[in-house]
Amino acid sequence: MLELSKNRQSKYRTAWAKIENDLAFRNVDDVTVSELQAIIDNVANTYHTKNSIKVLLSHLYKIAVRDDYTDRNRAQYIRLPALETAQREILTDGEIQLLWNDYRTNQRTVTACMLIMLYTGMRTGELLTIQKGNVHLDEQYLTGGIKTKKGKNRKIVIPDKIVPIITVCLESSKSDYLIDCKQKAFYQDWKAVREELGIREAITPYCCRHTYVTRLTALKVSPAMLQELAGHEDYDTTLMYTHLSVEDRLKEVNRLT
Repeated sequence: MLELSKNRQSKYRTAWAKIENDLAFRNVDDVTVSELQAIIDNVANTYHTKNSIKVLLSHLYKIAVRDDYTDRNRAQYIRLPALETAQREILTDGEIQLLWNDYRTNQRTVTACMLIMLYTGMRTGELLTIQKGNVHLDEQYLTGGIKTKKGKNRKIVIPDKIVPIITVCLESSKSDYLIDCKQKAFYQDWKAVREELGIREAITPYCCRHTYVTRLTALKVSPAMLQELAGHEDYDTTLMYTHLSVEDRLKEVNRLT
């Protein structure tokens, strides 16, 4: 477990907690495939949760096979539901203005986070793990990032518009982190603020990243720079984050002479 990222360790602990009551202290060779399937179907509803459990069990089975406790990895036969790709929404100009109005009035942490993500393209998990020592306000960048090799430990630029927000967050945080808030509390706060401000239910914190890439695309940022700003390994991934409207596309093709 020491070689795993903190995020991966957390996922495996969560996965184990769901199946611990059913599998702890059981003889690994006595548990059948059908029993594993029934256990997972009972404790998890979504593809991602079931997949996390399956991956954890596969690791455990590999260790058990190595140490001669069993002769095969039964977790490989666990069936997962079809993965449904969610259609991400992007925030409208009006919704972004609602966030600015709320921040200027209340300076709420959750609103500050949403604006930071809208102007940096960071994911929630990235933002909430940024340490104060990795924020360089004078040079206007911070060091962070998760997921791919390209996305990890990259320099994320801080636009002029959110320098004051970052400054307030640095001064108000009582921990070693830029944002003094746990992820679970953040999502709970966002739900409450979203409803209060009248922002669409479909707008999740991750929509900020899609909005960031889409807005930069509309501003004609070059593909190479766009890929770099998003921290993607390849431009095909970046393209998946653009949600240009028919009106945007029509404006472009009408430039043809």
